[in-house]
Amino acid sequence: MSGNPNQLPKITTSQGTTKIVFPSGVSPNRDRKADARHTFGVVYANDSARDLMLSKEPAKFPPGSVIVREKLSSPTATTADLLAVMIKREQGFNRKAGDWEFLIVSGDGKKIVTREKKGECRRCHAGQAKSDFVFREPTP
Repeated sequence: MSGNPNQLPKITTSQGTTKIVFPSGVSPNRDRKADARHTFGVVYANDSARDLMLSKEPAKFPPGSVIVREKLSSPTATTADLLAVMIKREQGFNRKAGDWEFLIVSGDGKKIVTREKKGECRRCHAGQAKSDFVFREPTP
């Protein structure tokens, strides 16, 4: 992981939505090769997902958990290129991916580009199976 490992994400909560902003140079996708597509972004988590998203211990997210990551082209970008969305569904929905549904949404939030149980999203997140398929930022 690049950047200062002691930097913590900035976390704010408003109206039931948590916004997690990763410090410049710190990638939540630390197990992947860093590049512009995966380095910059803001992660949002609903109440069901917030505490587990920030937990040091891997645990299963409850159904109804929603995690959204804005994918930004640079640390100073003001609009998202796209939104990567994970929705935890009921047990049995998607056994091979921890019951997560994956969506790619246009940056303006107006169009679902892809909706999948398998494919590229699941392949990428499979490396995080021990953390319920969720990439998490380490905290010191």
